[in-house]
Amino acid sequence: MMRERLRMFCTRLTLLVVITVFCIPVATVSASSKGGSETYTIKKVDGSGKMKPAYYSTAWKFQFPKEWEIGATVVDKKRNMMIVMYAVKSKENELFSSTKNKEYGLASYDLTTGERVWKISLSGLFEGDFSTYAYMDELEIQHNGEIIITGYITKEVQKMSETGDSYFQSETIGDAILTVQSATGKITRKIVTPVLENNDFTVKGPWLLSDGRLMTASSLDFDANKTLLRYYDRTGELIKSIEHNGHLAHFSNGEYVYIVKYEHDFNKLTVTVRDEAGKVLRNYTYNREQGKLKKNQVENAWKAEFLPDGKFVVSANIYKNTKEQPLLFKRISVFSKHGKRLWMHNVAASDSDRDSLYYTIIGDRLYVMNYKASTLAEIHNGKMLKPVKLGTGPLSERMTILGDGMFYTQKRSHLDHNKGYYYVGAVKPVRNILQVTVPDHTSLKWTDSTRVLLFNYSNNQMTLLRVK
Repeated sequence: MMRERLRMFCTRLTLLVVITVFCIPVATVSASSKGGSETYTIKKVDGSGKMKPAYYSTAWKFQFPKEWEIGATVVDKKRNMMIVMYAVKSKENELFSSTKNKEYGLASYDLTTGERVWKISLSGLFEGDFSTYAYMDELEIQHNGEIIITGYITKEVQKMSETGDSYFQSETIGDAILTVQSATGKITRKIVTPVLENNDFTVKGPWLLSDGRLMTASSLDFDANKTLLRYYDRTGELIKSIEHNGHLAHFSNGEYVYIVKYEHDFNKLTVTVRDEAGKVLRNYTYNREQGKLKKNQVENAWKAEFLPDGKFVVSANIYKNTKEQPLLFKRISVFSKHGKRLWMHNVAASDSDRDSLYYTIIGDRLYVMNYKASTLAEIHNGKMLKPVKLGTGPLSERMTILGDGMFYTQKRSHLDHNKGYYYVGAVKPVRNILQVTVPDHTSLKWTDSTRVLLFNYSNNQMTLLRVK
């Protein structure tokens, strides 16, 4: 009888220990990996808006092949997939250019399990060496499930020096576009176009149209003021090429916005908006610089961007005395799709704020991002709403925009160089979601309110954490 009671007591004690191990609330959890032990800290905003330590668990983790250099990563929640672009440096060229003679590829993984679905190589598809602009950029999955990858093709061309010596020189022989179906990894288009002149006023695309065609734009010559549009079918065959007067500044919803005339040192611009058939939808003229300045103030407009609904935003810096220094404030001027100025907004700035204070577009709204103060504020009809503090201390001067109106930015502590600090938030309205602290050799690749995707570049390991 005593032995039976002792056995029951030990069983209950064991059960108590097991329950205790899995249920103690801790802010930091160690996640072991093949390359060592990782320690992360995650905080989640509570109902009162304060950050509180959060539980999390490891959904999956795996290591990429050691010879892979992982570049751009994209997550599609709707399709439940993660796709990475990788590069493998050829051994015979390890000591030369870090981008030359690499084998590029894509690999897709199930977001729930971490299992690989497909892998394809992007090398050997063209005559010449293919290099991609997308390797360290952001990949995007289009509405039809395709991924568009742009790049260029080079060949080694034999040359002769003035002294008669023979040598080889790499020359760009064309621009290249690949499209890949994300569900299968099948390459759907391989397009090569001549290398044409481009400028700051012409956007290149490419754009995937609603009917599945692909369109590109190129400036034929800046002085000639013409744009060449090319349309390709679903297999990459050229359907038609069309020339239009003006430089294509924007395309969306079937409307082509051309700058057809520049006056007064590129300040006064004449715009024509057409449809695909070339029919003129509207014309307007606007000034990039708006004036409304005090004595001895100088305005320098430097960028124009478009909102999804066709409105456009001109950014300018306001200086004292000259367009050099000192900086007084930054300005945006918002215009309707018909070229009428709707409103302006100024934010005080100084020379020290030049690279840390920006207006930015997220989705269909305008915001002011202050990296030095670590704040984000929406601009609504010319008025700035209350700034939201994203973190402590200055942030790195980059914001990554995710789907569902979410974003993240990063801070690296001057006191602790062995950690990276990520601040995850959302807009509509601006609010905090998560704070994620990782070891220095780890970067955040993607997140939503319940999952965090991390990449350890010291051992090539990808980890998905579930936040509770």
